[in-house]
Amino acid sequence: MVPASTLENWIREFGKFAPEIDVDSYYGSQGERAALRDDLKRKFRSGNLQVVLASYTQMVSHDDLSFFRKKIEFQSCIYDEGHKLKNCATKAYADLLSIKPRWRLLLTGTPLQNNLQELIVRLSLLV
Repeated sequence: MVPASTLENWIREFGKFAPEIDVDSYYGSQGERAALRDDLKRKFRSGNLQVVLASYTQMVSHDDLSFFRKKIEFQSCIYDEGHKLKNCATKAYADLLSIKPRWRLLLTGTPLQNNLQELIVRLSLLV
């Protein structure tokens, strides 16, 4: 998951540094995302799904979140700008935690500011 503002940059970086990896962008209108879900499900079933880049804002819809929870078994989830998930009382935090990959990686450039509660919240995302 990435902020919508960095989605294009992530796509560009994959193309530059790992062109052999097939990257699917999960971003668009509600109708476009419905078509993308069908494509991703087909790729997953055929064993050809490698990387899905999705923005945090696209994960607020029930259809999107349900799809990522139930239809695809992720090996990993990487959360860019992970400091946005520092509050465990938010819907975004609960929604993203409901996606069950084998492992998670939280990327953030924001320091913890010596706040034990924030450290615990961030660590709980990784469990």
